[in-house]
Amino acid sequence: MFMNENKIIIRFDVDMKQEFEFILDAANFLEDLGIKGNVSLIVGYDNLGRTPFYKILNRKIKNRNVFQHSNFNLIPKTYMLRTLFSPYNILNLKDRIKSLLKYKHEILCHGLEHPKWSYDILSETEKIKWIEKSQENFKKIFGRYSEGFAPPCFVFKKSDVKILQKRFKYISTISRNKKIIFYKIKDKVDLIDIPVTIAGPDSYILDNSIGCGAVPLLDYLLSKCVSERSIIKYFERIPISKIDTYYFHLIYEFKSYKRLLEKVLLILTEKRTPAKFSEILKDVRGKKYESISYRCTL
Repeated sequence: MFMNENKIIIRFDVDMKQEFEFILDAANFLEDLGIKGNVSLIVGYDNLGRTPFYKILNRKIKNRNVFQHSNFNLIPKTYMLRTLFSPYNILNLKDRIKSLLKYKHEILCHGLEHPKWSYDILSETEKIKWIEKSQENFKKIFGRYSEGFAPPCFVFKKSDVKILQKRFKYISTISRNKKIIFYKIKDKVDLIDIPVTIAGPDSYILDNSIGCGAVPLLDYLLSKCVSERSIIKYFERIPISKIDTYYFHLIYEFKSYKRLLEKVLLILTEKRTPAKFSEILKDVRGKKYESISYRCTL
């Protein structure tokens, strides 16, 4: 593998009950490829099964064409509601999840569940309780609090900084300008955003003050019925930056398209060194990468 200063974070998100059944397979898969994985975990229960499906589809969509062609539409609704989004308690899966530690992948908190955070229906007080419960569950599983937080559906408001900076060292949202963001309060860096930079188009946006969600790039290209050869060429043409982050989901890209995902990951890591969030965090504090400073007036 050609190694240089260009680094890439490979992150896989684990949201749904079924994904925990093959989470160790995914961790081993990345290890076999020589990739230092970064695992983003829902650490409560994902109760989307109790969310009426029409509410999911009837969000304020920025690009309805993208969302309507999502791979979710390729899955029968009854299967989705009863199986993929069925409620569960993550603490019942504690032993399986804790086994991730032997793979030396970095693990960060993805929150307590999706709907309440991603629909932005929590008050500030409720968000604090939601985050604290997430951290409590994380500690029950791994024996420590999480240093990082990946907001569900990338939903993030600037006003969330004062809540998150007391409980995490870094977050990972999404960025189109491929720059790391320093959030400052009283001129002190309290929170660093190391964003996902390689992803599909925005699938929806709630309003101008809230970060928007994006589908994994491989997921998006497959949903458009792009051929495997064209997908490979697409990834080969992605410009190399000093630092990039790519993410995927286990339920679709890994479970159904493992061979293609392997080819994509090998392309992404051919001229980029796989890295963990914590490694980038050290480099960032040394001003190694281009960044944007954001001063919060809170």
